[in-house]
Amino acid sequence: MRVRTSVVAFLLLALSTLPAAADPAPVSRLHWVTNGTVRAVAAQDQAVYIGGSFTRVAPAANFLGPWFGVSTTTGAPLPRMALADGPVFAIEPDGAGGYYVGGRFQRIGGVARTSLAHVLADGSVDPAFVPDLRAPAFDSHGRLPGAEVRSLARFGTTLFAGGSIQTTLRFGLVALDAASGAPTAFPVAAPPGFEAERMFLNGGHLVVFGSDASGIHPTVLSVDPASGGVAWSRPMGLGGVRDGVLAGGRLIVAGSFRSSIPSGPSSLASLDPATGAIDLSWTPTQVDPTTFASADVWAVTAIGSTVYVGGRFAAFGGQPRANAAAVDLATGIVTGWAPAIDGIVRDMAPSAGASLYIAGGFQTVGGVTREGLAEIDVAGVVSAWTAQAYSTDVWTFHATGNTLIAGGSAAVAGGMPRTNLAAFDLAADDVLSWAPVVNESVARIAVDGPVVLAELDRPTPSQSNPTPRVAAFDAASGAPAWALPDFTLNLLGAFDGYGYVSQGLWIDALLLRVDLLTGTVDPSWRFAHAPSLLLRKATTGYFFGYLTRFGDAGAVDLVSGTVGPWMPGYNELFPFTFPEGSPSITAAALMGRTMYLHYTWTSLLSSSFMSAVDLESGRGVTSIRPPHVVSSMGAADGLLVTAGRIPYSMLFPPPPVPFLTATRPDGTPSAWNPGMAPTEVDQPVDPRIVVTGTDIVVSGVQLADDAAPVHGVAVFARQPSEAPATLEATTLDNLVTLSWAAAQPGVVSHVLEVGSTPGGSNVLVQDTGGSLPALQALAPAGTYFVRVRAAGAVAGTPAAAPTNEIAVRVGCTAPPPAPTRLAAAVTGLHVSLTWEPPPFAAVTRYVIEAGAGPGLANLARIGVPGSQSGFEVDAPPATYYVRVRSENACGASAASPDIWMTVGGAALPAAPEVSVAGTAPTYTVQWTAIAGATAYILEAGSTPGASDVARVVVSGTSFGPATVAFGSTHYVRVRAVNAAGVGPASQEYVLIAR
Repeated sequence: MRVRTSVVAFLLLALSTLPAAADPAPVSRLHWVTNGTVRAVAAQDQAVYIGGSFTRVAPAANFLGPWFGVSTTTGAPLPRMALADGPVFAIEPDGAGGYYVGGRFQRIGGVARTSLAHVLADGSVDPAFVPDLRAPAFDSHGRLPGAEVRSLARFGTTLFAGGSIQTTLRFGLVALDAASGAPTAFPVAAPPGFEAERMFLNGGHLVVFGSDASGIHPTVLSVDPASGGVAWSRPMGLGGVRDGVLAGGRLIVAGSFRSSIPSGPSSLASLDPATGAIDLSWTPTQVDPTTFASADVWAVTAIGSTVYVGGRFAAFGGQPRANAAAVDLATGIVTGWAPAIDGIVRDMAPSAGASLYIAGGFQTVGGVTREGLAEIDVAGVVSAWTAQAYSTDVWTFHATGNTLIAGGSAAVAGGMPRTNLAAFDLAADDVLSWAPVVNESVARIAVDGPVVLAELDRPTPSQSNPTPRVAAFDAASGAPAWALPDFTLNLLGAFDGYGYVSQGLWIDALLLRVDLLTGTVDPSWRFAHAPSLLLRKATTGYFFGYLTRFGDAGAVDLVSGTVGPWMPGYNELFPFTFPEGSPSITAAALMGRTMYLHYTWTSLLSSSFMSAVDLESGRGVTSIRPPHVVSSMGAADGLLVTAGRIPYSMLFPPPPVPFLTATRPDGTPSAWNPGMAPTEVDQPVDPRIVVTGTDIVVSGVQLADDAAPVHGVAVFARQPSEAPATLEATTLDNLVTLSWAAAQPGVVSHVLEVGSTPGGSNVLVQDTGGSLPALQALAPAGTYFVRVRAAGAVAGTPAAAPTNEIAVRVGCTAPPPAPTRLAAAVTGLHVSLTWEPPPFAAVTRYVIEAGAGPGLANLARIGVPGSQSGFEVDAPPATYYVRVRSENACGASAASPDIWMTVGGAALPAAPEVSVAGTAPTYTVQWTAIAGATAYILEAGSTPGASDVARVVVSGTSFGPATVAFGSTHYVRVRAVNAAGVGPASQEYVLIAR
């Protein structure tokens, strides 16, 4: 519909919100931490919902760090230790109230230390102790780790350290000067590649447990700590050894080893401390002859005549035991001691009474809540002692007097019980009372209105007894609302009263819509796709799945469920390609009319790529090569915010380090870059981004901030840019549409400046009264010079710098642009011509010119109405050179580029398939060869379909590399030429250099 008006000034109508360009300050607004993994996040108004595997949330002030102390009498946490930015695996007292701390970290107490530090009694890091530890080329598992200290023992002035480490003199088991950390000449004859997992002093000898370079040949060593001489070395078969204890004249060795001796012990064995000989009569467990399995024992200790073991197992010595068991020291028979522990036990030691402390990655002991640390008596009863420090995973501890020092991953003291779901009030920086009871780990969350949807991770149940995977909860009270029973469901989002889930895979795949209030699946709304991503813009949903050369991407009307016409081509989605392998889209984000996609391409190697697709045309816009695999994306303030994990490497040991960065739409890096650190030890998660009107919310992260770490979720306030940017305009008769990248948030309105000359504002200076970065205007015919600036945030302050200035022509002030994409089809003597009208221009008629040579009109000149975009005629046999012009009351346009054809001869060639390689601003255009083609014409224009930039005749099937001028956008297509003439144009590529 065309709108005409006689108003002189612009009539401002707000349209839609677009992002602004800014570098937000990377300071989290949320000051709460969790005691476990955060895997999912959703936001609504000032509420943020998180999900994952945790049981408590607490203020950041209660964050204790990866090593912490608690009272052995009350369980109350001691003052926070020197905070490390990675997990702690080993703690050794220095004899003066301080501790040596080993693990996998880069900083501790604000001081750079690689995996080993000496923390003094006052909590400060010893400035004199600076060990130079590095990672070995490969650890025992074939990985490329960073230095990782897993065991420590002190002997006089020598500190022994073991793990995936090396110094200038040794690796795996090193001796350091306890005062300086300098390596000593310790000539122990350990097996090649030996890595010490645990060690302790046995009188005058150091007993060391570890594995050789293969990681499957465990060995126990007895070493003279003064001379380095090995008293004895005992191979333990296959598997691993992790711990040991001296009791009753026996050296009890624990691990996951399988004895190479027939009927020999596995997982737990008794050695002679003097000779290392194995007592073959003491065999609590043996290898299962059918499965060759052995229990996975991590810890062992002894109280009186009983040996206690912990680890990860469901049975021990043929008896059902949940991760802990006891063995008679004299006979090796498994006793009745059987506390049920729901997670791995990593360390254990006797307490002051007839009981023992256990540590690990558990939540309950004997049905009683005990998170990470517990005390159990010799009868198997859990004591009342409970450490008020809740940790994701405790790896080690050391008890002395009334203090227990524990190490592991991030720990939180106290806090509020929350089971896998929690919510925060951002305005008050407070945890909400919303506390649904969810016994499963939460993988995804979506919130819309009064309902919160959660995708739950459960073991796959049987078909006969389906288990809910997507459940709904009241957003105010947390009360359960409904659950979908199909265990193949994956949650994709919630919009406008409906939840969207994908069901099944491959042939049985469906995308379903569910009523949020009732949980009823809409029987009339479904189609045969099971995407992994679903993005919404207005009433359109854009879906993506695992993609092959046949594609699985498109648009769906969220109201009707019909699949829309938007279906980007394979080359638009994947401009970077390889001869074999399959791409898979892992993240997507919308910015204005452009969709940014991240995909991985798996062939011989896995690679990471990004592309951009125009939402209106489906054409590829540009390509970016990100440095790492991206798991989540968001658009905010003119920035493309990306998050993921840097993969394993020599520089970034496992777990992969999360990253959170921002780039401009053209791939230029932004200064916005919060420091990140690993959050989990065994189960790292991919960070997820949610962008709200005021914030950037990121889950699955820990900020590398010594003063106030944020574990699990962080919230960054969006910030305005100094000025709006990228002003663009389109016109239709008297209707003008302006859009720009706005200075949002923080700007309440924008000022429109319009002049009749460049830089002038004599026509109009008007506050739009709104913060939305787009408007429509009705204006009389003429040429206007337009700018937009953000109004001052405080009354009376000057407005920010303006956008770029553009010239806007309204009405008939000049001839229209030339038509584009002129093409011909010839069948015998019948000629059919088609073209595309110039956009946003009123055309009264088109004039077709035909001549016997280039640029000539000596054979025909035909006028057709401006409402047509094609013409058909029967022509006598000849060769014709044809072009077309647009006309209005102001005159005729320039001619379109000539095409030529031979009537009565062979068929015109087909359109080539075009692809583009390279990155901004330099590209190479490539195309498929067309049979019979003698040449190709490459056309490049500043607008779609135009050829005003270049029209080049090429003999081969590529052109370039060629550079696109900074700030320019080129629309490129290719035609084939044969003896019959010029064929139709290929699909069009958009190349941008900004």
